[in-house]
Amino acid sequence: MGVLSLQQLLGNLPELSAWPEIADVFQRAPEGSHPDWQLPALACQAVGGSEAAGLAGMAAIACSQMSIILVDDMLDADPRGEHHRRGYGPTANLALALQAAAFRLVEQAAVSSQQLTAATNCLAHLNLATAAGQHLDVQNRGGEEDYWQIIQ
Repeated sequence: MGVLSLQQLLGNLPELSAWPEIADVFQRAPEGSHPDWQLPALACQAVGGSEAAGLAGMAAIACSQMSIILVDDMLDADPRGEHHRRGYGPTANLALALQAAAFRLVEQAAVSSQQLTAATNCLAHLNLATAAGQHLDVQNRGGEEDYWQIIQ
């Protein structure tokens, strides 16, 4: 999935269609630098489906990952972070919007209600586990044991 396909999917969400900063975040992501975004398409193909069947999942992973990057850059005071261009408040809002967009994109997948529930639960777990890890990271306690707890 290229950036253009992602922008089209995001543009179909009414809340994001008039929010150009959302698309701009993905324009700054190097093309082809996120092979993990392809995992849903590969999973669909592995069971005999089409790449297109995984498009909503691909977009959801992309949105979640970009949301995590925006927040992580703010927490780590990354000198390359979007917050330096946009400010902390607007960047935090972009991160929240991308996280919510991931759930909206999963809702659009052509899957059974049972599969939708499973995918939504996985996405919620991903975001909650990431937030818990970030919480531990900002405490900056140090030591190998704390490091592995954060990674977990």
